[in-house]
Amino acid sequence: MRVACSAKTDIGLIRPINEDSFFADEKLGLFMVLDGIGGHNAGEIASKLGVDSLREAINNGVTMAREQLSDADCLELSKEANILKDGIRAANRVIYDAAHSREDYRGMGTTVASLLIGTKSLAIAHVGDSRIYLIRGGTIERLTEDHSLVMEQLKRGLISDQEAQSSDMKNIITRALGADMEVQPALDEIVILNNDIFVLCTDGLTDLVSDEEILTLVSDNRDTLDSACEALINKAIERGGKDNITTIVIQFQGDSHNFLRWCRTKFANIMRSL
Repeated sequence: MRVACSAKTDIGLIRPINEDSFFADEKLGLFMVLDGIGGHNAGEIASKLGVDSLREAINNGVTMAREQLSDADCLELSKEANILKDGIRAANRVIYDAAHSREDYRGMGTTVASLLIGTKSLAIAHVGDSRIYLIRGGTIERLTEDHSLVMEQLKRGLISDQEAQSSDMKNIITRALGADMEVQPALDEIVILNNDIFVLCTDGLTDLVSDEEILTLVSDNRDTLDSACEALINKAIERGGKDNITTIVIQFQGDSHNFLRWCRTKFANIMRSL
């Protein structure tokens, strides 16, 4: 099975700097988008620290390289999902320590939406309101649930979907890397099928472009993933581009058995390099 991806980021039309960061490595099988928060450009620092520390943690296998689980309650998860979990926790501590090392870094943090290809499935993990979507069979499914104040209100039935979309508080997140000494990422796993497309993005896209519009824009440009990323970003800019916009589009094509063999080889090579 072939794995192809395209990743792009744009500063948008209003923000003075780009506080988003991303990482996309088909060989490692790791993809992530991060949206930094904090004043004095600290959000940019937080998202870059998040990318660097999480990439290093995944590359090193964290504690999972020795096949040790950090939490017994995650025994039902795959090795890759636990590596992703531990990597995010390690990145959280790096950002937390940095935020307490300098006054101008105080309060900084970042969201993260990440995907790691495993030997039997694909592991996903996120913190905050950056999202991961699956496009399959002409439909789109949101695989992540925002860690935000508005989502909490929505789940409790305090507001409607329409009110959530227009709420002034929809960008207030309830969980972020670096906010606390410990963080609990949301974890999930999904079996990949032929022609699956995954979209990772920051809220600079989803605040202005609906899920159905994402489906249409990607489907209309699925033969050229660079065009799909550009179409998504251009639509957000067309709507005002009030925030930084980052997207990664990943497509899987081919025989699933060959894909599983590729995954096992990829992961074995990572472990041997530790």
